[in-house]
Amino acid sequence: MGYKGEMVGHGVRTMFSISMNEQNFKADAIQRQLAHKESRRLANETHR
Repeated sequence: MGYKGEMVGHGVRTMFSISMNEQNFKADAIQRQLAHKESRRLANETHR
């Protein structure tokens, strides 16, 4: 993506969190999206 050596995964997570907080999304909803958990149903649907 052109960010080699400039951005890592957690940097993207931080940008997402800041952006969602600035848009007044609920903090618990943001944290759920950032969680490292993966639901089995979602995994089955996305990893075909």
